[in-house]
Amino acid sequence: MAWRTDVGRVTPGQVLGGVLALVCGLGALLLAVLAWAPDLALSRRATVQPGVAQAIAFPVPLGVGVLLVSALVLGAALLVRRCGGGPLASAFALAAVPGLLAGTGFVAHPDGPPWTRVHSPEVLPTIGQEASDGSTLSVVTYNSLMTLTGEDLDELEGRFQPDAVVLPETSPERAQRAVDAAGWPGTVVSHGPEGRDQPMGEGVEQTSVLLRDGLPEYRSARTEPSMLGNLRLEPRAAGYPVLLGVHYAPPVPGFMGTWRDDLSRSLAEAEQAATTGPVLLAGDLNATPRHGGMARLEGLVDTARECGRAEGTWPSDWPAWGRSAIDHVLVSEGAEVLSCQALRLSGSDHLAYATTVRFPG
Repeated sequence: MAWRTDVGRVTPGQVLGGVLALVCGLGALLLAVLAWAPDLALSRRATVQPGVAQAIAFPVPLGVGVLLVSALVLGAALLVRRCGGGPLASAFALAAVPGLLAGTGFVAHPDGPPWTRVHSPEVLPTIGQEASDGSTLSVVTYNSLMTLTGEDLDELEGRFQPDAVVLPETSPERAQRAVDAAGWPGTVVSHGPEGRDQPMGEGVEQTSVLLRDGLPEYRSARTEPSMLGNLRLEPRAAGYPVLLGVHYAPPVPGFMGTWRDDLSRSLAEAEQAATTGPVLLAGDLNATPRHGGMARLEGLVDTARECGRAEGTWPSDWPAWGRSAIDHVLVSEGAEVLSCQALRLSGSDHLAYATTVRFPG
């Protein structure tokens, strides 16, 4: 006799629901790995991919969104299960747990958990330690967006008395006009065509560097080019760092490969230079401490992380918790970071970022 029963039958809707719960759970698990272990090879590869790169650039908003969605899914799943829901409700509840962990990680540690820092406390002296022999430099990086003025330099001078100012999107002519208007005691250096790997387009100016009078002589040297312009300055005196002024491509559609190349090649150049002496890399990296090689620097440290929690620098009119930390000063491991501060100037959508660093003698 033929017979059939519906007891234990799995419906197509339940299959689809199970697949959806599995996909959501795996996605949340990947986010948890990115949040809590950004230095893993998997994380470094994932964070330079389209979609992920843009989301990771704003870790706190991302974390808040992930927390809200995960909490809603967990709450709904528990409610359904309490009302007699079956295994599918439990599956969605489990899928929400790594999402809660991921959101917490992004919000609590937007620039990466403290254990992912390169150095140990024994390698780098504590901030504010008594001065040691060596060179001390006050450095500012500011993507002026082609708006630099003498008033901007006056404000930077009054606040930081910078020895070096790295200025992405600032032509040498514009920088010189600002120096002349402010009476700033220094010289302007910029890269030539060799500093860019693409022709100069309209609407984007070079990367320039201001060097205060009294510093040892610096000479221009060959550097890894970038889409928007890099330069390398080497000191003629011992104890001073090689200075790399950089501006990488943005991680937007059409430029993702260029951005990845800029980031990897330029960081590799700085890491190689750090094996033979002090190095300072500053500029607009269009990358946060969670992107690619920034999450696992070799022989370099991010000065903002040494001062605590890196403050976002773009866009300037967003609240501090929502901004992306893409303007950096990286220094060779063993340097002492004395201070860090971000400052809003009038013309650009970037904040200026200033730090004072002592390099060992």
